[in-house]
Amino acid sequence: MCIDKLPIEIFILVLSILDSKHLLQCALVCKRWRDLALDVKWKEHVVELADLLRGLGPAPSNRSHEETERAVASPGWLRVNKLRKMITKLKVSSSPPTHITYIQHLQNAVESPGQPFCPNLRSIKLYRRLSQPDTYDFLLGHSLQDFTLCFDSTSGEHLRTVVINALGKLAVRSPRVESIAAYSSNTVFDFGVFSKLRVLSYGGNLS
Repeated sequence: MCIDKLPIEIFILVLSILDSKHLLQCALVCKRWRDLALDVKWKEHVVELADLLRGLGPAPSNRSHEETERAVASPGWLRVNKLRKMITKLKVSSSPPTHITYIQHLQNAVESPGQPFCPNLRSIKLYRRLSQPDTYDFLLGHSLQDFTLCFDSTSGEHLRTVVINALGKLAVRSPRVESIAAYSSNTVFDFGVFSKLRVLSYGGNLS
């Protein structure tokens, strides 16, 4: 039997038992599969940003108005644009396949600049393999409650600056965050800017 011939209830049940990576792969297949995947409880899934954006493909060298219009009307972007608003838990452990400046360019073409890419995001984890974790602040919004930065700053002043910049941008984008885990050392930061902070795990120095 062709999988598309399955009753919708059975199809959604199958989707509901998949892990986040394979669920995203199904959601990016076609419009019907995306619409069915949207019925799954995404709050239970931790999504890798690279997996979410895999359907976009590489950024074109030409970012003219006409090219942008074609891009935001493409099936890949239409699916990503729906899914990004469902995600509540996100991790960024490697650079996405599409450059983040192009992602922001497409987002700004369909909504007002400055809006969070994942408006319902509650939790995010940024991992140490990212050379510039502070550049991912566009993902964050006022709904964020839990922030984890797994980034070791012991290897130089530049990395310590990156950690401070990431926390500073977090304070601007998500001032109501309640839990922060920032695993870095020899870094000073004033966490008093987070008025709702209740849980702090920090490897550096407090000011």
